[in-house]
Amino acid sequence: MHVLITGGTSGLGKAIAEELAQGPFKVSILGRNKEKIAQFSEKNIHTIHGDATDEQLVNKVVRDLKPQIFILNAGATQQRTSHRRSPPHMQHLRV
Repeated sequence: MHVLITGGTSGLGKAIAEELAQGPFKVSILGRNKEKIAQFSEKNIHTIHGDATDEQLVNKVVRDLKPQIFILNAGATQQRTSHRRSPPHMQHLRV
């Protein structure tokens, strides 16, 4: 089974990726930081450099890799207070 993890280069995403890679899973991570991605070169984890908010990239990755499990761990922020957010600024925050 193939698992795709966004935000998999550090913290909880990294821990999940490393744990799953020890089992029967094929693991791919998507991350923005090239230096952090480089740390996975020795591990049984496929890496993709990119931003999880890039819809074209994510669509291509999903189409090419066909993962069965998605762990959406990447965080996204905007420098605005909540009362100043308008619906267009919140479109990417889908549930």
